[in-house]
Amino acid sequence: MAAASPGWERIDLEFLTAGKVTEMRAYETRAGEAQRTRFPRAALAAMDRPRAEMARPGSGTWFTARLSVAADGGVTHDFLDDDEPSWSRAVVVPENYRIDLERFPRDATHTPAWLRDRLAEADGRATDEDRGREP
Repeated sequence: MAAASPGWERIDLEFLTAGKVTEMRAYETRAGEAQRTRFPRAALAAMDRPRAEMARPGSGTWFTARLSVAADGGVTHDFLDDDEPSWSRAVVVPENYRIDLERFPRDATHTPAWLRDRLAEADGRATDEDRGREP
């Protein structure tokens, strides 16, 4: 893997995206120790195509993708369609979820509660979270 330093054992990448916001976290494991590392921004852009190709009408697509590449060539992956992304930097404006839903439509049965809440926030409506709070 060209972006990895000599002696790497595993590279773990996590891609998060919603609307116009994207984030990537990369970790390189060497001598059993995982450390945060930088990866080319092109790796982040490269995830747009598979995300679009994995979209299904009415079901949308993933918000988080996790990929692990081992030095011996082994690859594992996990695509999280229904889990809220665990952003590590700035708070994501709810409007980004509206943009994402317009691009990758979901029907009600494929729209998790957290996403309904973010869409309600984007529309200025009360959320399920709000309705469950004490006054």
